[in-house]
Amino acid sequence: MTFCDNNDNILHWASEPFKIPYRHPFTGKTTIYVPDFFVIYQNNRGQQIAEMVEIKPKKQSIIESKRANAKTQATVAIN
Repeated sequence: MTFCDNNDNILHWASEPFKIPYRHPFTGKTTIYVPDFFVIYQNNRGQQIAEMVEIKPKKQSIIESKRANAKTQATVAIN
């Protein structure tokens, strides 16, 4: 958040700005995804880019094949 506030290239940003309904691929149940951030920034060509950003701890974002079982790998793949 401090990075967003102090970066001149970031034009607008919001934390947990909206809810996105979706159907869970394994359970089939409808659920809601809330992205951590929505950021609009200006790239080095002067174009405005809008992106959703999800922040995860390293252990939730990298599949370690020697330690992770199939359920853990599926959870990481979904997230």
